[in-house]
Formats: sequence, C-alpha cells, structure tokens
Amino acid sequence: MNELVLASRPNAVRYVRVSTEHQRYSLEHQSDLIASHATSCGYNLIATYTDEGRSGLTIAGREGLVRLLHDVTKPQRTFSIILVLDVSRWGRFQDVDQHAAYEFICRDMGVRIEYVNEAFANDDSVATSLLKHMKRIMASEYSRELSVKVSRAAVSTAERGFKQGGPLPIGYRRMLVSGDGTHQRILQAGERKSLTSDKVVIVPGPKEEVATIRRIFKLFTRDRFDLRTIARKLNNDGVAADSGGVWTARKIKGVLTNTLNIGVYSYNKTTTRLKSKKAKNPEAMWIKVRVGKPLVSEQTFDLAKRLLLKRPTKYTRREMIAGAGRLLKAKGRISSALIACCPDIPGPHTYARHFGSLAKLYELLGYKPDTAHQRNACKMTRNKHQRYTREELLDGLKRLLAEKGELSGRLIQQCPYTASPSVYPKRFGSMRLAYAEIGYAKGYLNSGRKSYWDAHQDLAIKKLKTLHDRNGFVTTALVEADPELPATDWFRHRFGTFTNACAAAGITLSHGEQVAEGYYRMISRYAKSKLGEPVVRRSKAKLGSDEELIAGIRRLYQEHGRVTANLIDDDPFLPTTYRIYERYASLKHLYVRAGIPNVGRLGGRRSRETFHAHPPSR
Repeated sequence: MNELVLASRPNAVRYVRVSTEHQRYSLEHQSDLIASHATSCGYNLIATYTDEGRSGLTIAGREGLVRLLHDVTKPQRTFSIILVLDVSRWGRFQDVDQHAAYEFICRDMGVRIEYVNEAFANDDSVATSLLKHMKRIMASEYSRELSVKVSRAAVSTAERGFKQGGPLPIGYRRMLVSGDGTHQRILQAGERKSLTSDKVVIVPGPKEEVATIRRIFKLFTRDRFDLRTIARKLNNDGVAADSGGVWTARKIKGVLTNTLNIGVYSYNKTTTRLKSKKAKNPEAMWIKVRVGKPLVSEQTFDLAKRLLLKRPTKYTRREMIAGAGRLLKAKGRISSALIACCPDIPGPHTYARHFGSLAKLYELLGYKPDTAHQRNACKMTRNKHQRYTREELLDGLKRLLAEKGELSGRLIQQCPYTASPSVYPKRFGSMRLAYAEIGYAKGYLNSGRKSYWDAHQDLAIKKLKTLHDRNGFVTTALVEADPELPATDWFRHRFGTFTNACAAAGITLSHGEQVAEGYYRMISRYAKSKLGEPVVRRSKAKLGSDEELIAGIRRLYQEHGRVTANLIDDDPFLPTTYRIYERYASLKHLYVRAGIPNVGRLGGRRSRETFHAHPPSR
C-alpha cells in the first residue's frame, strides 16, 4: 500500500498562522474550516503546523513553516497535500517570487498546496497562475498600506507628547492617561494600555534613579571620568542599571545622550518597516516635543555632548599597534582583560575586528602566550570572528553532533571549530532553525533540560553553593564550565539576575572578596602540596576615612620613596587595592589627592609594577 494513502484516502496536513497574539480565535477558526474542507474532499488530516503571533513578511521566526518545508523534503514523509486557508496565510512576502518559491519547493517534491478559502483550484492553468499572482501582490500590498497608516498614526501621536512603544531608560516611568486627560497610574514593566482611547505619557521615576542620572552627568562633566570608570564606580556602589542589570560604557553613553534628561522627547529617529533593516532618518524628520521638566540643565547636557565628540572614536592601525606595544612593555604580558582595563587603547573586540583576531595582534607584537588559557583564548577568538559560509556553519554543527551526540549553546561555545552561538540566529533566524537544517530534532525540541532544573531548583542552588565552596568564588564562566550545573541563563530567568541567584545560595561576598578568597585558597592548596604546610593569610586593615587613607599613602611614600599596588597590598596597615577601587576610580586619583608627585614614573620610564591607573583584570 502507498505510504501517502491510508484506506484509499490521501494524507494531508494543515498550516495555520496568525500575525498577532491578540487574534485569540483565529487559529481555531482556520483549523475548523480546513478540517471541514478535508472531510468534504475525503482527505485524512494527520498533522498541523502552527505559527502563532508570527508576521508573514518573512520566514525568519516562523518555525511552523520551516518545519513544514523541512518535512516536505524528507524521503519518509507520509503526506502529499498541504491545506492552507488562503494565500495571505502562506505569507505576505514583499517579494512575490519568494512566496512562489516556497510553493514550488513543495510541488517539486510531489506535495500539492490547496487554498481552502480561495475561489480558484490550485492547478497549472493560466487563469489560476494569474489569480495566485494577483493574490500575492494584494497580500504584500496590504502590509505596505498598513505599515504606512500605523507609522503616520504613531508620528501624529508622538507630536502631541504621548509615548510610543519601546522601553524607557532609567529615571523615567510610563503614566497611563485616560481619554479626558486624567492620570490613572504608573504602568509596570510588561503592562500595556487596555483601551484605545487611553494614552501614555512619560514622567520622572523614583528619586534614587533621578539622583543616579545627575550623578552620571556630574562624574562626566565635572570630574571628567571616562565612561568605563563611571560604570565601574556605579557597579561597585551597587547601583542597578535598567532592568536590574549592570552598568556598561554603552549604557552610560545612552544616559548622557538621552534628550529626555532636558525634558525633550525624541521620536522617529530611525525607521524599521516591513521587517527591513533599521535605517537612520534625517534630523528634519525627527519629532522633538517638550514633555516635562529637565533633570539636568541644558548647559550641562551640551557640555556632555561636546566632551563625547572629543573622545577618540577611530584609531589607525599604527596607533592600535603602538598602544598595544606600550601595554605589553608596561605589564610584561598582554591579554584581552589587560586590553579592556587600559583606557588609552580601544577594547579587545575592536582589536579582534580590526586584525581578525587577538592572536594576529600578538604575532605583530612578537608576543607568544605563555599559558594554555591564553593560547586557547586566541584560538577561540580567531574562530569566533572569522566569516563563515552557510555550509561551514552546518558542517561544524554536524561534526559536533557526531562527536558529542547532542547540541547546546554551551557545547557550541566551547567547541574550537564552530562559530559563536550568537552567529547562528543571525544566519538562520534562530538556533532551533539551525538545528532543523541538520535534522536535529532533540535540539529543536530542547527536551528534558529545562523541565528537569525547573523541578529541581533547590538542587541547582545547592550545587551553586558547592561550586563556590570548592573554588572560593563563583563566576558565570565557572558555572558555564561545570556540566553538573544549568546554564547561567537559567539562573537569570529564575532569579532575575545571576547576583540574585548567588544571594539565594548564601553567597554574599563582593566580587573582589570572592576573587581574593579564591586566590588564597589556590595558593594554600599549592603550598600544601609542594611544601607540606598551608599558607597563613595575613590580616588587612579595613577601609577607613579618606584622611586616614591619604595619611597611610603618604607614610608609605616616605618609607619607600614610591607607591605601588604591591606595596599597598603588602602593608598590613592599609586596606587592599580592591577596597580602594571601591571608593576611588583608580589609584592614580588617590595619589593625586595625597599630593604624591610624578606617580608611575621611575627614571623617566614607566615601571611594570606601577601600571595600575585602572583596576587589574578580575
């Protein structure tokens, strides 16, 4: 008996799609109509492929359609008919040839598509071809017209000072306003207005967040700290960024350039229509509306803008090599962490993009990594930044699957011959779609792992505590490298942040204290194995007042004629350098406060021991 026919009835599958999650009954409505059509035609309906809340403008993210096309090409498929409600449910592709191409793939594999709610039979006649082509054009034109209408309405609403979509930065909240202009309540994260007559306006947030914004402007314009130093100070003080995250230089720049801080709401600065790439609009098209009182003065905002323009944003090849050479000469070695901590050169990612990898930079400097960790880091950097073809990406996944028997983001990240896990969603739409390309069903379904740890949350917390006790500290890198623990994304999903997960496990030490504890544990284990006796950890003074700290630094300078990070750490009457970094942006700032002249220069040359304008890599 033919596998595609069961009891003289051909097997068929149905494909249903809705573009928004608010179309609550559309999926059931489509399924019922298709089921009635299958019954009347004598088809045996065996499966349903669904895309809920997915736009038909592109195939990216439409996992149901991707699985359907993938199953069509399988030799062991058991259906010969695909039932779709109408042409628009198959897609509203802006290129009608793309719409026809997917249909041709099915027809070429011997699978026929039937449109249930269309007035034509999907055959090879000229009339049917013309009608289908017109329907495809009408489906795409509907999306274009709707996009124009929605864009005009959004611009018109923004001109009246109402908030349009997207999250707000730190320091601001969304206020729900009724149709008569009455303020209702503050909308929480994820909440939306329920009535079309309601509007949303922007209001200042909590006093703590407003104070944080003013502090950032003060540190940047008055104290002239760079962006990374400001981010480090805020993180050390426990100030949370937006969504409870950590501060970065990019987020600091976003605060300094946000016109809401001077009471101006800017909209329509970019355009993204019909799933196209984001494009910048000319400044004449921007919508600028005054929506409230400024949090900082316009003079301060303009000064921050001028200072940002003065920052070096582009480096020549010669300048980048020279800067890395100075760092190598000062420290005696070089790594991505040291490059990231040095304020006078670009970051490690800039070097990797410019030279292809950090390994090539090391070759130009004549430097050979002296540890296996650095050599592996160079190898990973080289593979993660090079350009992969589609075939190479899939071949790498197939090879890894053959070796490990399974696929995951952690395995891909640790594998030296695959691209970074972030590359696959960009090239295939999502990691699941990449798995589907090689026929990996388990990776597609992601079965077992999430449900197991969700049911054993206490066990995950216990193992996280065990990892901390074993190493003396815990980081995301240690968690990712431990096969007995879930990924760090799981901890963030369950607890909001990885820091909250550590707090739930009873890990209350700061990052600097954790690193210090791990360092002394490592030294003690080494000494005990080599010398037969443990290392006794010396006690350190606590971080006192500024006057006491400055007096101690001056005393150290008078005793030794110089001040270095090593001398500070060796002095039992002074706190550790990590404690000092929590109060000062760098040791150099403390030296200036103490009045120590010409810090960091010994005999006209910078000493390796005094290169600590910024905290060392942790």
